[in-house]
Amino acid sequence: MDPRATAATQALLRRWREQLPSDGRLGWKIGLNDPAVQARLGLSGSLVGTLTRRSWLRGREPLPLDAGAEPFAEPEIAVYLAADLPGGASAGEALAAIGGIGPALEVLDMRAAEPDLEAIVRRNFFHAAAVLPEAPVRGGASLAGIGVRLTRNGEELRRVAELPDLADVVKLVADTLAAHGERLCAGDRILSGGMTPVVRIRPGDSVDAEFAGLGRLGVALDPGEVPALRALQHS
Repeated sequence: MDPRATAATQALLRRWREQLPSDGRLGWKIGLNDPAVQARLGLSGSLVGTLTRRSWLRGREPLPLDAGAEPFAEPEIAVYLAADLPGGASAGEALAAIGGIGPALEVLDMRAAEPDLEAIVRRNFFHAAAVLPEAPVRGGASLAGIGVRLTRNGEELRRVAELPDLADVVKLVADTLAAHGERLCAGDRILSGGMTPVVRIRPGDSVDAEFAGLGRLGVALDPGEVPALRALQHS
């Protein structure tokens, strides 16, 4: 891991451990996987953030945001782990640990987005919420036939040109956790990293991601004095 991010990751994991008794474990997320952003920050690769169930939107009550929040959305592949995986695993072992995959949207709060790497890590890469199914939609780790189309209020804004390498994603998480005294466990979910530039969500907007082969889901920002995110899960 980049030495500049080590202390910040340790602090992020300490906060995650403190949150677990009340928030519950959900898993992990890939952060800073855009090569242009990595180049700007002087990184050689992606980093790893944390997920708890508090920010998991599954069609339940809306999730309130602070009045100053600036939410953006990006489509991702959700990876569902079926087996524990230690650090140092091979690509084949990483793929074998994947029980299935599904569609996901991550919402980021980009207000005062700091250019400083340590601050970005400590803010958990701007994570605000995640929309993903309870269980995988497709078994195994194959991404064959998957395409993604992102719309806002029915208008197409993005199409995905490149899908993630899931072996690399899972290995990165396992290796990062092992370096900090944690472990990737069966039942963990991983958000595999944004696949398009982020899309702004304003009050009254709905953003939908159509995943060929995996289904469709979305998120809406309800207007009001305190804006709230609401999951849109489509059949």
